[in-house]
Amino acid sequence: MSKKSKKLIKYTDREFNSIKDNLVEYTKRYYPNIFKDFSEASFGSLMLDTVAYVGDMLSFYIDYQANESFIDTAVEYDNILRHGERMGYKPSLTAN
Repeated sequence: MSKKSKKLIKYTDREFNSIKDNLVEYTKRYYPNIFKDFSEASFGSLMLDTVAYVGDMLSFYIDYQANESFIDTAVEYDNILRHGERMGYKPSLTAN
């Protein structure tokens, strides 16, 4: 395979459909004689869907954890309190 015909793999795709499309393209390019059935009912399609699903979930949870790591983007109450405590804020918690 010449260097011109090689395409780079995109590692920045983060949604299910884009991950699956890239997996199908990769499979067609590097395994054309081994994997030929790309129908929705095939076992190979099930495996590609599973890998794309795992990639989508990992992307979601990485984004969620990154957002919770900063006080500006955190949405969980406990995380906001922890960020405040690290900056010296002492909440006065009272029961109503």
